[in-house]
Amino acid sequence: MLRRFVLVVLALACFAAPSLAAAQDVKPDKLAYDAAQAQKKRGEHRDAAGAFEALALTFPDSPLAPNSLVEAGVCWFTVGRDALELHRVTPKAREAFDAALGVFDRVTKQWPKSGVASRAQYMRGSTRLFAGELELAEAAYEGVLTNFSADPNYLAKALERRGFVRRQLMENAAAVVDLKAYLERYPKGESAAAVQQYLELSALLDKPAPTWTAEAWIQGEPTPLELCGGRVVALYFFASWCPNCAKELPFMLDLEKRFTPRGVAFVGAMDQSRGQTVASLATYLREKKLGFPVLQHAGAVSTGYGLPSIPHLVLIDRAGRVRWRDNPANLADWTLEKLLAEDGHEVLEGK
Repeated sequence: MLRRFVLVVLALACFAAPSLAAAQDVKPDKLAYDAAQAQKKRGEHRDAAGAFEALALTFPDSPLAPNSLVEAGVCWFTVGRDALELHRVTPKAREAFDAALGVFDRVTKQWPKSGVASRAQYMRGSTRLFAGELELAEAAYEGVLTNFSADPNYLAKALERRGFVRRQLMENAAAVVDLKAYLERYPKGESAAAVQQYLELSALLDKPAPTWTAEAWIQGEPTPLELCGGRVVALYFFASWCPNCAKELPFMLDLEKRFTPRGVAFVGAMDQSRGQTVASLATYLREKKLGFPVLQHAGAVSTGYGLPSIPHLVLIDRAGRVRWRDNPANLADWTLEKLLAEDGHEVLEGK
């Protein structure tokens, strides 16, 4: 109801624009578009979404109408992303994501040949991704690659994103195909460095996890890999001095709280850099209320896993193989749920 009221008010404002437009020799649809863009730049995404939708409603024949709807969808997507809590979808986020998807679907159906349809299709994938709907996100990015191959604007982005989603889905062989294709087709693309890094990280995926040897166990009972057999393991690399680790700390606490009772074995790994001692790290862990076993290492563990940066989370399946690795901010519940549902023997036999 509130959204409809906003649309009506903005539509009336657009109807009132002709006199101002005449004075400035600017078309009223362009005035409305520029005003909505100004709201978007100010970070007023919800209001901007309504303004863009009002423009398309008021000036349906305007050449700006399709792009205005895409911009509205992007604004709704941003509202939804900002409403996430601990990377999880809240009711407010779900509402905004649904609004975004509705707008993007309208564009791809109503203007399938327009120059903005590929962007709308690409944003459908991003919306599904942030909503935690990985399989639908993969399909949406696939739609860009198959239906808009003549439009180069979003092909590279969609290829990189499909590879990203496939990694989250643990479709690692298919993800590697996408990563290599990206580097072959777009060697100087904006994501080339990140793609190269992920390609290097993929070398360990679907292979036995390197064992870890602790210089010392900072807290908890010693938990070497061989004692974790038959369990899903989350090996978390982090440091007390790392700002991005601090940013992801609430998420890791929530993850531990939700998945430890379901059988996931969390193990932390901290190095000896910057003068950290067992005593200082023990104090840090108590203060932050991290409850799982944490080891200190001199670099051997991180070297074995080829860390690009921290924080870094590695998921190991029941058969002891590395199945997923990335910044924990990119972990979807879907991935852990999938690992928990697998049987270790089936994984070993490749079924």
